[in-house]
Amino acid sequence: GPELVGALMLSGRRLMIGDHHQLPPFEADRLVALLRDHSAVVQAIEMADQYVDPLMRDGEIAELGALAGDPDVLRDVADTALRLFEPFRTFVEEDERRARLNPGHRPISFTLTSQRRMDPAIARIVSRAFYHDKLTTTPDRTEQAVTRSPPFDVLAPLPSSPIVAVEFKHVSATGDRAHAERGNPRWHNPGEVQAVIDVLRHVRAREGGDRPTLAVLSFYSAQVEKLAQRIEVESRAGALSHLAGFVPAMQDGGWVATVDGFQGNEADLVIPIARPEQRRQWRAGTRLPP
Repeated sequence: GPELVGALMLSGRRLMIGDHHQLPPFEADRLVALLRDHSAVVQAIEMADQYVDPLMRDGEIAELGALAGDPDVLRDVADTALRLFEPFRTFVEEDERRARLNPGHRPISFTLTSQRRMDPAIARIVSRAFYHDKLTTTPDRTEQAVTRSPPFDVLAPLPSSPIVAVEFKHVSATGDRAHAERGNPRWHNPGEVQAVIDVLRHVRAREGGDRPTLAVLSFYSAQVEKLAQRIEVESRAGALSHLAGFVPAMQDGGWVATVDGFQGNEADLVIPIARPEQRRQWRAGTRLPP
């Protein structure tokens, strides 16, 4: 964010193209929580001498420490840092807020509301969850969803719906790490791995056309490793040998990736694993429609 703001300051006119509902920067939620907590900001500054000073030039840490003695200035700086952390999101949301408060406000942001990539059923969920139900699907894409079958088949008992939810209990385990890394366990979920394998056993690529692309996504690197290892074992054993009819959607030729690593790409068949808190929110109806 701050690096982008520096470039924007070099011009008197800027055009930014993107989506403020895209995934935020890595571990953004932790930094946002820190900047919103005044006492945590003060504590971080007090610890800067020990952890940050060796990386900074002489005098810079002293300037930072002076902020801790003025609560009002420190809050202003933290609020500014919070706004600049994701400048694109800040600009759009601030513009929307001003439009709600002032009917005569001249907007600086505009949202494109027509999509042609996703199946309409998927687009409706995305629209209702993130875009105030304003996202629409083009007529040709809507017709394609009715008249053209996907390039893969789904075997019973797995439903053939464009969206299938597999629910299971969330029971995680931690894997072994090197001695220096044991303070940060590598959490993974065996139940998720088995559920993905069960889904993959019930899909088949259609013959006679281009091979469909396939992606399995998880939020956690440890889970990506577990999934990749299990898929490889099952493929060699013959249980998933039919995956040869698919094409890995990952640039490295693998079947599995993190959500962050896959962002911006697409695949004919995607098997994403939701975070535990997301599953709880979905069941409660706070993130997605029933």
